[in-house]
Amino acid sequence: MAGSMQMAEAVFGLAGGLAFFLYGITLLAEGLRETATQQLRRLTATLTRSPLAAFGIGALLTVFLQSSSAATVMVVSFIDAGLLSLWQSGGIILGCGLGSTLTAHLITFRLFEIMALPIVAVGAGLHLFGGTRTTRHIGQCVLGFGLLFFGFVLMKNAVQHWQDTSIRSWFLMLAEPSLRNRLLGMLVATMATAIVQSSAATIGIIMALAGQGAITSLDAAIPLAIGCNIGTTATALLASIGRSGMARRASVFYLVFRILAGLLVLACQSWFVQAIPHLSDNLVRQIALFHTLENALTGLLFLPVSRPLMRLVAWIVPAREGLTPAPLHIDFSRRAPPAEACQQAFREVVRVLGIVRGMASDSVQGVLRRDARLLESVLHCEMVVDTLHTTITRFLLTLGDDVPPDIHPGPAALVQAVHHAERVGDHAENLVELARLKISGEPALPPILQTTLAGLGHQLDELAGLVEQALQANDAGRIAAIDAAGNTVKEQCIEELWRCRVAVTSGLHTALAGTLFEDIVANLQSSGSHLRKMAHAIFGYPPPEENKRPAG
Repeated sequence: MAGSMQMAEAVFGLAGGLAFFLYGITLLAEGLRETATQQLRRLTATLTRSPLAAFGIGALLTVFLQSSSAATVMVVSFIDAGLLSLWQSGGIILGCGLGSTLTAHLITFRLFEIMALPIVAVGAGLHLFGGTRTTRHIGQCVLGFGLLFFGFVLMKNAVQHWQDTSIRSWFLMLAEPSLRNRLLGMLVATMATAIVQSSAATIGIIMALAGQGAITSLDAAIPLAIGCNIGTTATALLASIGRSGMARRASVFYLVFRILAGLLVLACQSWFVQAIPHLSDNLVRQIALFHTLENALTGLLFLPVSRPLMRLVAWIVPAREGLTPAPLHIDFSRRAPPAEACQQAFREVVRVLGIVRGMASDSVQGVLRRDARLLESVLHCEMVVDTLHTTITRFLLTLGDDVPPDIHPGPAALVQAVHHAERVGDHAENLVELARLKISGEPALPPILQTTLAGLGHQLDELAGLVEQALQANDAGRIAAIDAAGNTVKEQCIEELWRCRVAVTSGLHTALAGTLFEDIVANLQSSGSHLRKMAHAIFGYPPPEENKRPAG
């Protein structure tokens, strides 16, 4: 009975610690994303242009976080937020493994128990009572950092008593040298780390068991340590769910690297077993040393081939490049001349227009076809557009007064243009909400109204196509055609709204269907207006005609 109670306490403690750990990761990633500035983007891009420098950044980042899981989640978040490119992430990910090994050494000093709650207290104070938005976001980062520690402590304490159970005999069985036992140890440690979401936690457990005599040899500990490194990739894989294709590729790269490195180290296990005892005669310290040597050697060994390996992963994992929130044309690694910087931003604005054009079309089709997949795609695109809108605007604002007035389009025009594009995306998001009302049980629109919406959606797409073509060609001569198409959309929307009101009054349509139709048409009309304004922001408005009075 006592054993069952202990097991239940361990399971609950493990679950609670894992919850704190994951919540800490979430707070830390969100706080970093909010506090990221253009200077941070430029600094990150500059420091990671060299693979070796990226390796060092990854190691230092993980030393700071004391968790390779948290560090790789940050890398995935940075890619998703546009702070890093896929190619820059490779060296950082390889370096994360080396940085995480410090945890194994710190565990012997019980540093986590001392630091966790004070960091939580400081972070909570800054987050709740910070005087500025930036201070509150920094507090959120610190709070998340402390919760990572606190969650680790809870998980570590929860499983400490397992060293006194039948697990000891199982580890003794693993100590018998055979390929089967080594692979079994790797598999078990991989699964355990995937569940715990922290290689630091499982390495700590392995070291605790070694200190209590449950693990009696380095031969038995090495496969477990290798499995911990493989299992820690689960956090990055989970963090990449629902994110951009670039983020998914980075997490898969981490998994492929860990598996290849683990198999290579397993093949060389006898060398480690012979060499490491010369450095220390304490088994606990030997495990920590192996953890450091494994990650340092494999990280540096794979560093020269990180790009080819990333290309292989990019080939395996599909990704829609246009939907990444990372800027594809803005180069944050250097300060470009004003004219070049404006052209970089202009290309990003054209890209945003292409995304919102697809959103507008998909939202209309999602309404008409009740296609949940299309509607979810619109919401995903909206997050991408919001991020790009912020990124482009901040980038343009950093140019300040350095841009000569003869550069076209200038920062002010581009800021206005990307704002109008983002508003088109907002109206597409509104249509998603209206479609969900319909899917949730509201009466479907009558066929005649659906046909009308399809026609209006087609006209809006034609207008968006004209604006996109004009921007791509940088042709101000097309503004007349854009105005004509925009007027057509506006007039047609007003006419259809009037017809719907008449039909509702006559009893041909229900008031509910009429209200839904009017809301949809109003969003389409506003989208058309923003598309016209976007074109005029780039190409300007024609001068007003002067009212000439006859002489005399």
